[in-house]
Amino acid sequence: MLLSTCSASTRSRRVHWGCMLLLLLSPTLVMAQSPLVLHLPFEDAVNPIDASANPTTVVVHGTLNSTDGQFGAKGLEFDGNNANRVEVTDAAKLDGMSALTIEAWVLARNAASHEGMSIVSKRNAFNDGDAYNLFIWTNQLVNGRVNGNNSSVGLSTTAIEDDTWYHIALVFDGQGDAGEKIKLYINGVLESSDGHPSNAVNEGTAPVWIGELDAARGFAWDGVMDEVGIWNIALSEDQINRLMVQTKTEMLKFPSGPDPADGALHPATWVNLGWSAGDSAVSHDVYLGDNFDEVDNDDNTGATFRGGHSTATLFVGFFGAPYPDGLVPGTTYYWRVDEVDPTNTYKGDVWSFWIPPTTAYEPSPSDGSRFVHTDVTFNWTAGLDTKFHYVHFGDNFDDVNNAAVDTGTPVGATTSISI
Repeated sequence: MLLSTCSASTRSRRVHWGCMLLLLLSPTLVMAQSPLVLHLPFEDAVNPIDASANPTTVVVHGTLNSTDGQFGAKGLEFDGNNANRVEVTDAAKLDGMSALTIEAWVLARNAASHEGMSIVSKRNAFNDGDAYNLFIWTNQLVNGRVNGNNSSVGLSTTAIEDDTWYHIALVFDGQGDAGEKIKLYINGVLESSDGHPSNAVNEGTAPVWIGELDAARGFAWDGVMDEVGIWNIALSEDQINRLMVQTKTEMLKFPSGPDPADGALHPATWVNLGWSAGDSAVSHDVYLGDNFDEVDNDDNTGATFRGGHSTATLFVGFFGAPYPDGLVPGTTYYWRVDEVDPTNTYKGDVWSFWIPPTTAYEPSPSDGSRFVHTDVTFNWTAGLDTKFHYVHFGDNFDDVNNAAVDTGTPVGATTSISI
């Protein structure tokens, strides 16, 4: 059988341009803030500091030692005793984020002799103020949890061996795609990904513990940690790999936090691109186009270069802006920001977003399906700005394909019909 859905919309050029005038006269600009909300370089075992832009208090309980680190001169040595750990005072920047990355360099000792060993944890106790945890547990596998959830976790396939440095990163994206809201990376390689029921990290007053799950659990770290970081964005695989060869200070010179998010569906033919600017940037070179390679390879001379800008924002799809006639439905757009400071240019990753088509898409049953039940419900995703649908159905391609667009009885807002 053949099914065709024709969608009708109320999109208007007059309304479109009226909105354009309002936005250009009164844009709402958000000041970019550093996405690195906690940075523990661990160069001092007695008085460790939070080296982020908005530091909070860091306290050592018991006694810890300095030793050779993976980055910088020193790392922090733990002895597997619960009395010797680090406590980071709670702060608003450490709670409630819609995206989160916890990453650190770790070296374990005597892992098999411990029930488990914690790297980073924010909770008072089990199911009490539980926000996020990153730890080694059964079979020396890495576990990463958000909001105390024990079923949707970042779980490694790699068993942590003693006396070996690993870079471990737990990434949570509350607005991520199904099956990809929580991810775990070891040494820059994706170990696992999963869905997650939460859209944001829990808020609470629990401290962040380094080297223990909470004040009394007994998952003390035995070994060394270096360069512990918590970010309020979901770092990409490229960014995580960059952190393995760069310091966080260098990493912060690059752009991050794209809006729209990388890979997002954007349901409009205009957009206000935004991002978190590099810490040292004085201007921003922006590239935008519908071809990945052209955007990735442009060097200020190609057609995708959209100029240098003084703010971390760029309107697109309006008169006097890139794509003055509007973005094209059904198209994926790629964009890149290079951060420019007085001495260097830092090339950013290529991000993307896509505009849905004006026609119906994602049919179910899928196009070309066989052995479909005779009593079937057809579903589809509505095209951009669709208000109602005309559905044509039959067993002859030409009859369905050539049916007049606006004939028959229109279907309302629903995107489902039973035949």
